[in-house]
Amino acid sequence: MKENLVKREMSSKQNYNAIDIARVIFAMLVVSAHVKPLGNVDEDSFLGIINFFIQKYMARIAVPFFFVSSGFFLYRKMYNKREIRQVSVAYIKRLLRQYFIWSIIYLPLSVEEFLGHKWGWYHSIKIYIRNVIFAGSFIHLWFLPALVFSIILVSFMLIHDIHPKVIVLVAFLFYIMGLLGQSWYGMILPIKGAWPELWTALKRVGAIIVTTRDGLFDGFLYVAIGMYLAVRNVRLKMTTAIEYFCMSMVAMLAEVLLLQYIGFICAYEMFLFAVPATLFLFLFLIELYLNENDIYKDLRIISKIIYFSHFWIYVAIKRLFSKIHQSMADSCLVFIFTLLFAFLLSFVVMKVSRNKMFSWLKILYT
Repeated sequence: MKENLVKREMSSKQNYNAIDIARVIFAMLVVSAHVKPLGNVDEDSFLGIINFFIQKYMARIAVPFFFVSSGFFLYRKMYNKREIRQVSVAYIKRLLRQYFIWSIIYLPLSVEEFLGHKWGWYHSIKIYIRNVIFAGSFIHLWFLPALVFSIILVSFMLIHDIHPKVIVLVAFLFYIMGLLGQSWYGMILPIKGAWPELWTALKRVGAIIVTTRDGLFDGFLYVAIGMYLAVRNVRLKMTTAIEYFCMSMVAMLAEVLLLQYIGFICAYEMFLFAVPATLFLFLFLIELYLNENDIYKDLRIISKIIYFSHFWIYVAIKRLFSKIHQSMADSCLVFIFTLLFAFLLSFVVMKVSRNKMFSWLKILYT
């Protein structure tokens, strides 16, 4: 580990306040990925194209950013195997506690799905247990078990003296495999006719893991990148980083449109050029100095609560608007009010949790 983890000297003028602003922006993009920003409009219309642009393109670097920042801040102060083991275990326990709490909060919505499943309760419970392990207990909660698994992989490899570069390389190979179950799905379709036995085996694996948007094929790479940036103290000039970020985003847009045009895409959750886009954006933000202010700590908390709470808010608002008038439920008002109440709830929870009597509310975001 002496070669792998070296003491990092941080500039006295360096802070990461820009990361906290970005977290709020990306939490909003996660909301936009689940709630159509411009409402239920014709997909071929101008507004439909904007919805597509936001949901299937812009929002696709939000969760990767959260993975990278988690890896960066977790590993940047680790200097030996003992610290890696202790800090990782403590962090994983916190993540699992959050996962359990938010899974309970979303359990009523999950039960609704059980009641409506055509194959009955028994099958629904099996599906739920599978999802809790592999795909998340609810749609957006997959991030927590994926992050846990990614940290286990990265920490295990560091403890066993695997060089950070090798970890990133291994993670990248898994990411490439993950792309084949997502945006680059068309690459493996020939297997269906050429090797039906292999195709059957892949389908069985897919039925178990549900999606390659998980801790092994997705989060592993981004957490490894965050780790590498931290332990090797990687830095890049702001102008260079933002130029490379813009080029990566252009390349990613071309990738999305090309893969859609040739019919390769199975899901819009993972893209090849999302990797450099996330990397260079992060490198830009860690060089961006913002004067110290308590608001940044608040933004960090608000971004977490927005991410975890927004789906309940969305469901409640959607149902309320449906009772008032269906046109409201199909409009952009659903997105606007979901975002508005997510911010409001986040602010209230944060403020109330600082009261000694209600400090237990901190379990929602710590």
